[in-house]
Amino acid sequence: MELLDLYDEKGNKLNKTVERGKQLNNDDYIMLSIVFIKNSENKYLIQKTSKEKGSDYGTTGGHVTSGETPINCIIRELEEELGIQTKKEELKLIATHFFNDKHCIFNIYLLDKDIDINNIILQEEEVEQVMWLTKNEIITLIEDNKFKKTHAKLFQEYIAKSPIKVLFATNNQSKVNRFKKELLKNSIELISLKDIDISIDINENGKTAIENALIKARAYYKEIHMPVIGMDDTLYLEGVPEDKQPGLYVRRVNGKTLTDEEMIKHYINLVKEYGKNGKLDCKWVYGMAVINEKGKENTYTWNKDNFYMVDIPSRKLHEGYPLNSISKYKQLDKYFTDITEEDKEQLKVNEDDVIDFITKSVNN
Repeated sequence: MELLDLYDEKGNKLNKTVERGKQLNNDDYIMLSIVFIKNSENKYLIQKTSKEKGSDYGTTGGHVTSGETPINCIIRELEEELGIQTKKEELKLIATHFFNDKHCIFNIYLLDKDIDINNIILQEEEVEQVMWLTKNEIITLIEDNKFKKTHAKLFQEYIAKSPIKVLFATNNQSKVNRFKKELLKNSIELISLKDIDISIDINENGKTAIENALIKARAYYKEIHMPVIGMDDTLYLEGVPEDKQPGLYVRRVNGKTLTDEEMIKHYINLVKEYGKNGKLDCKWVYGMAVINEKGKENTYTWNKDNFYMVDIPSRKLHEGYPLNSISKYKQLDKYFTDITEEDKEQLKVNEDDVIDFITKSVNN
């Protein structure tokens, strides 16, 4: 006989219990816990119950037994049903949901963890199989009425609305930070190559920024099967001979990859040689490719030409963007490194169009 503690409509524990499966009084509630397990590829570990249990799809969870805490219930259920051992500090309580019509209180936990399915030990009388599924694949099961009703509601209410992780295929954290804050407002969480344990040798042999962005995005999408952003840029300097134009090779000169300090020195020399009065007009052309969860590809290009480079560097250095230290906006004659939020308003400097492109590409 399995006893369950009873709770009131606010979740306060009452000093009484009930046998599982017995009818509840109108004012009594029982408590359950479930956990959504998400891996680094943004997929969720979903289980299919045994034929005896209805062959429904859902996540791991169960009733909180008398004297048991909600989090201990999850730890127990994970070990019993899947043979997965976990610790309290790995589990994050993301919500508590009341089903008043069912007199149930659900505690919803999230576990971010990479788990090898081959190491899972199924409790065969409860679980038939497990699989990693994307949000869209789970939503399809829900629409086909193959997902447990309560689990479906909780997934749609709390998990489907959580930020979508998108890999920005770069090691340049400054490039990630350039878009990260605004994208998070749109429920998109950017991660960089430093956040994943994968390294790919990519031959970026495209002739344009867009082509190189696609090459990067495709390579990482093929490897990790999660939404990916690839980006590259091209720099043109007015009056500089073709053989000295940086083009796609902004950081590479004569086969050498320059440090931030070496870049500043190299471009200052170009300003001195080809500029006028210590200034050299420039133009950035950016290319971006986004591959979403379904594998759909979208590309976008934009440019910036409202600036020039100078032969005297700013005292500030933006790590990852060294040329900001010798770039000035024409309208204000002010270094990129010194621009304030008020300046941006005056200059109308923003990349809202890029944020909009990424958001639509990821979600379509």
